[in-house]
Amino acid sequence: MGESTQHAMLVTEIVKWITTKHGEHNALSILVDSNTVPPDRRPRQIGGFTPDVTARTLPSSFVIIGEAKSFADFFVPHTAKQLTVFLEYLQYQECPTLVMATPLAATAAARSLVRRLQQKLGTRIPAVFLVA
Repeated sequence: MGESTQHAMLVTEIVKWITTKHGEHNALSILVDSNTVPPDRRPRQIGGFTPDVTARTLPSSFVIIGEAKSFADFFVPHTAKQLTVFLEYLQYQECPTLVMATPLAATAAARSLVRRLQQKLGTRIPAVFLVA
């Protein structure tokens, strides 16, 4: 399935946030799942799901998974499964953060879903919610 303009814009917001917050790190690696990025610069699958963005330093001082979601994404089971896998992965990483970028109309749904999944998993992974 092709990448929508809105999805690409949301992914760009995640990358901007990461570079603003962590761009001073010399060993920062940001991988983006996009048709415009060569396959060797895209994130690897985690538990059968490919994150939109991953960022880390080497050696590892933090790990970020970024996901761009539309309002409609919160009505399909895939989203909860995907975020569950990412939160499970992040709980074993150094200074983990989940970054979600959504349109304004989906912000409350994103916060609610992430909070519910964290309670279910018994984890408190820091989460950042970007509105674009």
